[in-house]
Amino acid sequence: MLDSVALRYYRMLRIPVAISRKYHILYLILFPLIIIADTYPAIISHHIELAELVELTLLHIASMALLLLSLKVGVGYMKFRQIANTILFLVAPGVPLEFISSPLKVYGIIYAVIPVIGIIALINLVGYYKGIAYTITLPFLIQILFALKDSLQFITILRFVVVALLFLLSYSFINSIKKYADINVFEISNAWVKFMFTGNNAEFEEMLDKMGEEHDLSIKILLFDRDSDGIALVAPTIHFGPYRMLGSTYFPYTLESALKAHSIKAFVLHGAGSHELNLAKKVYGDYLAKEISQKLAEARLHINSNSEQLYEPFRVFSSLREALCLYTESSAFLIISSPVMGGDDLPYELQLEAEKIAGIYGFKDVAIIDAHNVEGKRELQIHSFEPLIKAALSERSSVCRELKVGYGEEDVAESVKGICTRRVKALAIECNKSLYALIYLYGNNARPGVREMLRKIALMRGFRDAELVTLDDHTCAGIVFDTPYYTIELSDALMKSVDRALAKSLHDLRPAKVKVQHYKFNMRVAGSKIFRLLEIATEISSAILRYLKIVIPMLYISWVAITILIKVFVL
Repeated sequence: MLDSVALRYYRMLRIPVAISRKYHILYLILFPLIIIADTYPAIISHHIELAELVELTLLHIASMALLLLSLKVGVGYMKFRQIANTILFLVAPGVPLEFISSPLKVYGIIYAVIPVIGIIALINLVGYYKGIAYTITLPFLIQILFALKDSLQFITILRFVVVALLFLLSYSFINSIKKYADINVFEISNAWVKFMFTGNNAEFEEMLDKMGEEHDLSIKILLFDRDSDGIALVAPTIHFGPYRMLGSTYFPYTLESALKAHSIKAFVLHGAGSHELNLAKKVYGDYLAKEISQKLAEARLHINSNSEQLYEPFRVFSSLREALCLYTESSAFLIISSPVMGGDDLPYELQLEAEKIAGIYGFKDVAIIDAHNVEGKRELQIHSFEPLIKAALSERSSVCRELKVGYGEEDVAESVKGICTRRVKALAIECNKSLYALIYLYGNNARPGVREMLRKIALMRGFRDAELVTLDDHTCAGIVFDTPYYTIELSDALMKSVDRALAKSLHDLRPAKVKVQHYKFNMRVAGSKIFRLLEIATEISSAILRYLKIVIPMLYISWVAITILIKVFVL
């Protein structure tokens, strides 16, 4: 979603909330470091005055208390620990300035740099106008405290000039971001930061809902109805994002849980489409899960209605892509992989094109399923997939005169990079004495080699063919610094779990009837503006990082020059 530069900026914004209690040592380090910065010249010269040490300590305590209480009043949703983390984040760039200026007996300059990062952070925390007010008021008040120790009026004036210049520079930069007039950047960032700090998604989702659009969503289901339970392959045209608990990220889990209550085991598959098909709000996903589970439970009760024949699964190839095909009399379910080049998020237009082609070959319906099983670049050109779709829909296989279906599930014994939920699921289909498997992982794509190895495990178990699919799980996205998410990596624990899940699915083989269900819902999704928002996020974050890379080094260089000039011409 975001490039690497933008990603680092948004991870940086998470630092204050990410610092947990076990890192409280940082507070214990920062405050003594500030005191050392102010007193090291006296320590070196062996002229330490206890009264001055106490006075400086009290001034810094008062300054920290002012910041802490002001932010607590302004940002009520943050805990004191999170506010303390934020203060640490704001004043840390000023530590070198305190070391530079203390030989001149100029103290408290560490707080003069608050506008540099503060104007960005505080606007995100408390909103635009309140953030501006905090950014200028707090450092000025603190400089008034430390001005009481100034021996020269020139130094006092310099303090306020530094704060004013840094504020004006930062304010000018922030105002330049207002060129993105079509989207309220500050309103969205404020809601986003609140979500990051509190986990409350209401305000941010309200922003997504306002930007979003109405869309007809399609949920296509291949149901294997057994005597005591059902197994469902669910292919919705819903993207499971953006991440964590927002939008439709958690929808697959909610749907699984809702279907489980009706004795239906679900494989929620990734249809065609990307973040434009994220549900705008989590509650929309909760509603859909309830509706789908009730409708599917009713379909199971009608024993003979809508039953169809399943045909032998088969695989077709076209250039660098392939598809595992599951057919009934009326519908086709095509699980598409790109094992050579990899891929990401098949375009939604491919689903629409496939529906046009399906009618030519006598199918009432078709579901495009993105296996999402080898990481790679996203292909947006529909014509690249057309030969594969035509090859899949034009081929026919034999009817499954003897059909059994089995389900297997196994927990993964240890953490595996890229796995969001440590669980593996397997579907076994026995058609005319031949075995076919679907291996399901809770992750977002997989490293090259993972698919081949897991398919090999299935083939060694006696399966004629097998496919790996991942959920495109975004529940664990956005939690690391260097990448939006980790793709699944191979491990012994994962391979053992897959093998056990496959074994359980074979042991669970039982006769099943086949039913195809197709539900439609009109819901609000993120829409195309989500990509505009991502573009803006990338542009703004890149600009902020460039700004910080220029301003902070220039600030240090300028302050060194100023202190030298003061030493030579003033003191």
